[in-house]
Amino acid sequence: MKNLKRIVAVLLCLCLVAGLSVMTVSAADTGSITIENPSHSDSTVAGKTFKLYKIFNATSDGSNIAYSWTDGQKFYNFFFGPDGKVTPNKADGTAQQAVEWISAHVKSNIEISQFAEELHAYIGNNSIGADADVTGADGVTSVQFTSLDYGYYLVDDATSLTGAAVRSAIMLSNVNKDVVISLKANRPKMNKFVKENDGSTWGETTSVTVGDTVKFRIELVVPSHIMYEKYTYYVTDKMCDALDYKNNLKVYYDGAEIAAAGHYTVGGNDTNEIFKIDFTDFMTSTTTFTTPYEAGKVIAIEYEAKVNGKIEPHNLNRNTAILTYSNDPANCNLATATYGTTEDTANVVSYLMVISKFSTDSVGGIDFTKRLSGAKFTITHDSTLLKFRQIPLTHGSETISAYIVDPDGTITDLEVLGGSAPSGSVDNATYHGGHLGDLTIFGLSEGVYKIAETVAPAGYQVATSTFDITITDATNDAGEVYQLNASGSFTGDGAVLGNVGGNNTNLLTYVDIGDKPGQALPETGGMGTTLFTVVGIVLMAGAAAFFTSRKRNSAA
Repeated sequence: MKNLKRIVAVLLCLCLVAGLSVMTVSAADTGSITIENPSHSDSTVAGKTFKLYKIFNATSDGSNIAYSWTDGQKFYNFFFGPDGKVTPNKADGTAQQAVEWISAHVKSNIEISQFAEELHAYIGNNSIGADADVTGADGVTSVQFTSLDYGYYLVDDATSLTGAAVRSAIMLSNVNKDVVISLKANRPKMNKFVKENDGSTWGETTSVTVGDTVKFRIELVVPSHIMYEKYTYYVTDKMCDALDYKNNLKVYYDGAEIAAAGHYTVGGNDTNEIFKIDFTDFMTSTTTFTTPYEAGKVIAIEYEAKVNGKIEPHNLNRNTAILTYSNDPANCNLATATYGTTEDTANVVSYLMVISKFSTDSVGGIDFTKRLSGAKFTITHDSTLLKFRQIPLTHGSETISAYIVDPDGTITDLEVLGGSAPSGSVDNATYHGGHLGDLTIFGLSEGVYKIAETVAPAGYQVATSTFDITITDATNDAGEVYQLNASGSFTGDGAVLGNVGGNNTNLLTYVDIGDKPGQALPETGGMGTTLFTVVGIVLMAGAAAFFTSRKRNSAA
């Protein structure tokens, strides 16, 4: 499978950020902020309440911008108070000095994101009221703040914090009096991957054979969390019944493997929660962890699992990781604070193969009207002779006798069914076997399979070589199999290869094989025997004449 999904660094502070810009002089002295639905996600402004906070006033003569405090200097202590950003306890700090500090220290997206969150936390801690608010009605695609004096504003999504909060630092000046921003609900992101069959690519889905060991990887980008006294942040993993956890758990931070001590705790291991990796105690500078996780860095979790016989046909066997995180910086009480969650899946899938056995016709093709029973096959994959056990396989209203790959199984020779032929014409792409001439197999991954006939139907030749059947697949961004195919070749004698293919909807492949009938030898009692008898009598008569002649000559 060549399904690649690569994580991108996101602004993980649950913020929406817009930059500063310069525009031409306008006669008007007010502007607007429009927040619209994004084009790249299903986030919406409908039902959301946004609050607007003015941080600075701004005026411009067209080329220069001057800043001043808003009424009451509500944000003075944020910059110059005892815990201020610029100079603590400074009594004569100006708004311009605060702006110069912002320009020097708040440049990257992450820094802007952190700065916005710090402003938001300051607003909550000091009970600063909003200058304006607006709520999106049902079905709307944008909301707007109008008649705004130019200035530096922070926009906060004040909707009940059960999901992703959205905040934005925006400046209005004479440069662009009307600002349009796209809503970004950038909650902390998590992606889960599984190692594909090529052994190097991380993807959404991989095909497996029962007994395979598969490796999973969970990737997190550390969110901005500096405004929290304690930031809840942990991952739980729920494994499907098709897999057995093999542990071999490893955690990486910024590319380097880290031990649990001083970095995370591990729990879980019950039926619903395979493991829980908790970073909560080590996320903030108030903990004993001397170097807290840095926003924007990647945490990766890797572990292994083994495919068991409970894997389901026709389905993606989904394995889900769940990330739980704090989303209410104004409430640091872990007992009452609200949390957000996000999840992602990585999947394993296994394929069916239906082998149908026929006679060949008079010209060497397959006679699809004559199904044969009694043949037996062995199957080899990656130089390993596969072992199987028999299982009932439900398809529609039928229960089909099938073989499933099982490393602990005892069956290596798979026998084609007898019984009655299927009624009507057969569509290979949906046919699951279960009738005369069929052999249904489950538990196959993509790859090459060598099918060898060990026993031929009565009266037919055993194929002297193997069929090489290659299964290939491809998945989309959702991890769904959108292409499944099988192809085959056969160079030996005694059999013919017919239809070979696959169907992604039913997750099955199919192979038609035709056997050549044996040649009849002459039977006893035929004309050949009569001629042989006549010749024998003549020879016997000749021998008698020869001996009689010998006696006469001797007597003479």
